[in-house]
Amino acid sequence: MAFSNSNIQRELLKDNKKPYTHCSDCQESLLNKLHHVEQFYGRLSLDEDLKLIFGYAICGDCRDRLAKKISIKTLQNIDELKNSYTKLNDYTRIQLEYALNKEALPPIKNCTFTGTPIHQMKEYQVSAVIFRENQASEAIVYGEVFIKDFEQCLSEDTKDELDDFFNRIVDLPPSLKDLFDERVLVI
Repeated sequence: MAFSNSNIQRELLKDNKKPYTHCSDCQESLLNKLHHVEQFYGRLSLDEDLKLIFGYAICGDCRDRLAKKISIKTLQNIDELKNSYTKLNDYTRIQLEYALNKEALPPIKNCTFTGTPIHQMKEYQVSAVIFRENQASEAIVYGEVFIKDFEQCLSEDTKDELDDFFNRIVDLPPSLKDLFDERVLVI
């Protein structure tokens, strides 16, 4: 069975063209596996078009391993964040029947949690669960405000684990890796 991108939103496709075929962490095939895709978009000014910065796909086993490394402090902070963003509770479950019951995928236009339109943002992230040839959950859009609030929830231990994960899966040139390791933002 070959992948078809007709049932997956363009914003969730690798390089906006085709579905991910392998886990970005373990490199195992994703063809018949439930997996999570996350893409990061950005621009320097609102006058520019949003561009795909990077993305990844992660299989359930790798996602479970990563989730086990999240600190208790981070989990407590995320629970507190749910009080501010009540929709966060609605998006913690996978809707396997989603792909079978939809007529059309809704357009990706606003932050799921704040309602801010993406055309008013300099950056956003979008994620969804994919199974076989179908998007198995609604796309969740994380806008700038939510991203900043979520980042505040992360303990230093969790930040270190996530840094290790992203260093493994994102293939940056050595000169850019050095800049990110120094936590310097170059504009």
